[in-house]
Amino acid sequence: MTGEPDDARGRPFAYAPLVAGGLAVPYQLRVNGVLLRDLRLSGPTLAKIFLGQITNVVAAGSSNGAIGYDEYSYALGAGYPVAKVGNAAGYYIAPDPLNVSLSLTRATLNPDLTANLDGVYAFEDPRAYPLSGYTYLILPTGADDARMTTAKRQTLVNFFAHTACTGQAGVSVMGYAPLPLNMVRAQFDQLRKLHDADPAVDVSTLDPAHCANPTFIPGDLTRDVPVQAQNDATPYAGGVVIQVALGSRVSLTQVDPASPGGHPAQATPAGAYDGREPTPIGQVMPFGPWLQ
Repeated sequence: MTGEPDDARGRPFAYAPLVAGGLAVPYQLRVNGVLLRDLRLSGPTLAKIFLGQITNVVAAGSSNGAIGYDEYSYALGAGYPVAKVGNAAGYYIAPDPLNVSLSLTRATLNPDLTANLDGVYAFEDPRAYPLSGYTYLILPTGADDARMTTAKRQTLVNFFAHTACTGQAGVSVMGYAPLPLNMVRAQFDQLRKLHDADPAVDVSTLDPAHCANPTFIPGDLTRDVPVQAQNDATPYAGGVVIQVALGSRVSLTQVDPASPGGHPAQATPAGAYDGREPTPIGQVMPFGPWLQ
């Protein structure tokens, strides 16, 4: 209402991570009428664009340009291309869910529970997307909050425990990213404050060991890197090569006599398996099971 203060009005509260996502840079740039879909921008270049120091795009042929920023989910839903952004390791990375989840393993909470993303910006993993962040929920944590009851607090715990675990499996198709382990633990820490306010609230479900989050490594919660991002195992001897168009997604099955039906193999860029840019058309791309 007009004139009402925009604050908590004395109600204690806490912020808790809800879902991750990348800040995307959608654009339209055509050369000879063809929409480019592999634009790469460094941090300094992006800063100059949005500070108005770069106001025109010059490209070979006929060209036009428009650029903005928004959640990756909106760009994905609209079918807009988004720029690959240079990270601290010198790689240009898109805001794909895996890249965002990996990046947020370096996010922390400030004393007031707002996000501290300094470690995300400086993360030197070649797969990290530097413009990664997360949305958060606001929990009423006061023990004397007249608007809260045991049932309401329990519903909050149960619902958000589900969203942090099983619920994270469905966010990638919408352009969001599943929370990594450190962010889930941070959410659980804040949800436990509902038990502190009301001991009748059951928080036994807030257990990462029984959380079906797609970024967790089953049976090993000592590592904070999402399972899909692991590439530190020793490559096996031998491999398979295949030619693919830039940006193509390829699914292979490696047949193992000891494992009926085989198991998926993952693609890696030519000459390395460290998350570099996709291989251009005409080059070969090796595959191997060392990306787990």
